[in-house]
Amino acid sequence: MVQRKEWLIIIVLFICFLTFFFWQNILSGIPFIPTDIIYQFSPWQGMMPLSLKPQNPIVSLDFMLQLYPWYQFAREKIRQGIIPLWNPYTGSGSPFLANLQSSIFYPTVLVHYLLPLNEGYFLGLLLNLLIGGLSFYYLMRLHGASSFAAFAGAMIFTFNGFTIKWLTVKHTTTFVLLPLILVWIESYCRSGKKSNLVLLSVTVGVMFLGGILETPTFILFVSLLYMIIRLVQNHDVRQDLSQIVQKFSVLVLFIVLGGFLAQAQLLPFMKNMVGSAAYNKRQAISAENDFTTLPFSALINFVVPKFYGHMPEGNQWYNRVNVNNRVNHGYCGIISLMLALLGLISGRKSALYLVSVLFLILSVGFIFKFPLIYHILRHLPGFGLSRAFRFLSIYLLAISILAVIGLDQFRKVMKFRTLNMVSVFFLISLLSLSTGFYLYYSALIIKLNTYIHFMTQVKVLVFFTVTGIIILHLMKRKQKIGIYISFLIFLNFCDVFLFLGDWNPSRPAHLIYPRTEALSFLERDQDIFRVLPLGFTLPPNSSLIYSLSDIRSYDPLISVRYRRYLSLIDQKANEHLYIMWNYDSKLIDLLNVKYILLPPNQHLDKWDRHNKTRHAAEKFKLAYRGDLTIYQNKGCLPRAFMVHEIQVFDDAARAIAQLQDPEFDPRKAVIIEDSGIQNRTFPDGEATVKVIELQDHKIKVQVSSLSDGCLVLAQNYSPGWKVFVDGQEQDLHQVNFILCGVLMKAGQHVVEFKYQPSSFLLGLFATLLSLLLLTTFSLAGCRQRL
Repeated sequence: MVQRKEWLIIIVLFICFLTFFFWQNILSGIPFIPTDIIYQFSPWQGMMPLSLKPQNPIVSLDFMLQLYPWYQFAREKIRQGIIPLWNPYTGSGSPFLANLQSSIFYPTVLVHYLLPLNEGYFLGLLLNLLIGGLSFYYLMRLHGASSFAAFAGAMIFTFNGFTIKWLTVKHTTTFVLLPLILVWIESYCRSGKKSNLVLLSVTVGVMFLGGILETPTFILFVSLLYMIIRLVQNHDVRQDLSQIVQKFSVLVLFIVLGGFLAQAQLLPFMKNMVGSAAYNKRQAISAENDFTTLPFSALINFVVPKFYGHMPEGNQWYNRVNVNNRVNHGYCGIISLMLALLGLISGRKSALYLVSVLFLILSVGFIFKFPLIYHILRHLPGFGLSRAFRFLSIYLLAISILAVIGLDQFRKVMKFRTLNMVSVFFLISLLSLSTGFYLYYSALIIKLNTYIHFMTQVKVLVFFTVTGIIILHLMKRKQKIGIYISFLIFLNFCDVFLFLGDWNPSRPAHLIYPRTEALSFLERDQDIFRVLPLGFTLPPNSSLIYSLSDIRSYDPLISVRYRRYLSLIDQKANEHLYIMWNYDSKLIDLLNVKYILLPPNQHLDKWDRHNKTRHAAEKFKLAYRGDLTIYQNKGCLPRAFMVHEIQVFDDAARAIAQLQDPEFDPRKAVIIEDSGIQNRTFPDGEATVKVIELQDHKIKVQVSSLSDGCLVLAQNYSPGWKVFVDGQEQDLHQVNFILCGVLMKAGQHVVEFKYQPSSFLLGLFATLLSLLLLTTFSLAGCRQRL
């Protein structure tokens, strides 16, 4: 067991290393917010001070255009006492809690709600890394590793290409829980204590709330493998088979129970994911066209991380390798690799040796598409929808464990001053690789005449040489083993810091989504409306920051139907970010688009010539010119309106064709895909429709009409919406392919649209029931001990 004093020392050391790595943010107070990407868009383009050059726009893409606006929205609603089930500001409305990446219930995200957003977000990141490092340390100590080796492995696990590069998004948030899950599995396999099962369930539940379903898929897979191996190692299979099966079944049961703990968010996510464009696109990826594996040319980046250049330095090259996103995520330091190599060669007696070697083989085989391993894993549940290169997380776990084994073997060798074959091989490997990479790297620079970070090759040579000198010196002075091992740990940390210290940009707070005159102009308009920014103008989701409604969305749960609808407006729309170029369509009128936003110094005639679009001059009026050019769409339909002609179609293809028909007038008719309804044309009668209450999850409309018809709400249809006319629930129809509609009788009515998804209520019930079962199980265990 780890003593309290040892824990205190380890925690202080981790805090010191975290402070060193993030010194700029901790000591100077600069927010850890990579805001560079927004300065590629209007209205902020050109606003970044000349002294601050864009550092790494690629890393801020997902965070600034997805997560940061979501964090701010969730924080605002939670502090108001509202569970944010629905997001009304993007994609003409979309599920919010069902979007797993919002991770509104994740423990370290809860810090956002208590502190100012920027500080709370950064503290949450530090807590994630601290939890991961301490959990790995404890796991290694459980397996008998020395404190030096366990701490070194924890440093490798915490500070590497994967955890740091995915720090601002959700993969690191979930991945750091893996060693903690293994701790509870190991503890139960050894002691059989019920408390470990409860903690296992809670940790698994928290893991599912982390925001990415892909990483939990990997974690559960390796956890099951670990479980099987450790149970077999701890028991005689012939005599204790029933006991092994029993413990394995109990562990699986509590893992499943942990999954039920997360159902309040997981169930709504699963229900909405099936109809999402992202899910259908992932399903279309076959084993033959999987672009998410790595080429063998990426292997060199595992040793020389800046070999193909470095995004923050703008010197990347060799287009066959996706430098920005994949190849150097597996880097964890030269010394780490050498220690892992030593552990691989000499650590067969360790209980963790088989586990780490198996993880290493599987991860490398899957990442680099070894035929047998790749095809087996890809057919496992969840793996077919995952990106193979993100299995690097498991590779780094294996390297961290092997490095712990190797360092303990290294200490044993040095303790007895025996210059055996292991140490000789270790030293020769260091010196050979240093010379080989130095020559190869230099030859490439001369041959290609390409500037590649010169310090990388110097660093490789220096690290190998210094490590070799240390080994030789240790042969003579065994009493300073602890000092030199500490130096090796720090040297490896510095290696990773030199590579990754500048990966995540940090910018002053006033540069995070600054408010401009054009945005203030839009905010002053008290009407209910949406906007359509064109080109690289006001990126999707940024409208959340300013409470503006946008028809575009950068959201994994955007539906297939909604994406299809946007493609009818603009076939050239970017499917990833939904950046759009075309605007002159009656379909944007249906979505309540009042303003078209263009970059500054642009006008519609120039835009049309450049993008081969066209517009009706009488339909758009210049409303503002400044840091944005804003046109008002005079054909904009209100958020809610009545029509008196109902056109029924029995399939989506015919509905789309009718929607595109130039003769179809959405001001007079509505399209419904429901075979239970007949085509109807009611007498035209005066109708007054007024939105009297507009909330995120509730819209109240007052209707006065002289004839029957259909009330159309320009709101993205989702199964969770319900409609009540004068307090009585009515059938809600999906009209005009994506919108909401309800059939109305003549007269005066109050219509309420409420978002009450049954998946959330059912998921919440499952969560509470699981919590009750775990609490009862814990109390029963406490009574037995008493």
